[in-house]
Amino acid sequence: MQDIHLATAVALYKAPMRHRPASYEPVMPTPYTLSTALLELLTDFNSTHLMVQFPFAHYHYSLSILHLILIYHKKCRIRLKSWRPLFNSLASLINFLTQTAPKVQPASGVFRLVARVLLVLNFFITYGDTFLPDAAAYDSLYYEISRQDSIFLKLATLIEEAKSNPIFEGSDEYLTKVSNQLLNILSIIEHVRPKLEVLARSYPTEEQVIAIVQECFNGLTLKLYDGLEVVEHFEEPDDEAALTTLTEKITLQNGPHWAELLDYRAIAEDLSAIE
Repeated sequence: MQDIHLATAVALYKAPMRHRPASYEPVMPTPYTLSTALLELLTDFNSTHLMVQFPFAHYHYSLSILHLILIYHKKCRIRLKSWRPLFNSLASLINFLTQTAPKVQPASGVFRLVARVLLVLNFFITYGDTFLPDAAAYDSLYYEISRQDSIFLKLATLIEEAKSNPIFEGSDEYLTKVSNQLLNILSIIEHVRPKLEVLARSYPTEEQVIAIVQECFNGLTLKLYDGLEVVEHFEEPDDEAALTTLTEKITLQNGPHWAELLDYRAIAEDLSAIE
């Protein structure tokens, strides 16, 4: 999937939403690897399926695939063409789960998924220099974490409150995991954010902001987590039947416009039926 010699143009269907019309077009104007198209698909999924009837299984699969791709990119030092939308989609997912955690039962399902998202974010923090586009992107990663500090601080507050809240009973294992996975992110926020707030009073340029972030690296100590390159296995009892039905509907034609023949609405309904 990452072979540049197999680069092609893959068109992705994006459902209509309030901020955009429906579209079916290539991810980029120039040929790209299949993994790039898949990352774009996962990014869009993570951002557009934040709903009350939350599809936990779908997100577990999405994060597993995403994590596997990033591990391979790190191993082969393949640079991501676009990382910021992916990071923002993960931050949005954490924000949504933090807000809905008290309403979802069992709550352990929420915190289990949050722990997986944080694991991917810590993969970015620890190994980002091997797969992000360049050094400037790695600096920008720390800035983005600091800029969106409210998301992670709310999560940290929820974790502390959940430890003594009876509605989160039975979630101790995943509460501990989330709390542990938050350590590096909170350290970055604590180290970088105060200096950025001081600089913000003078309306800094992007170069000045990045310079402040780079200065913070010297005194910042981060934890090296075990298992960052291990993808948690997730099984859903009914997934095999759904995937079998899905693959049966895919046409065997290999023409250049085969994707246009698929009934995307029917496929989405089949996937949404998985409980």
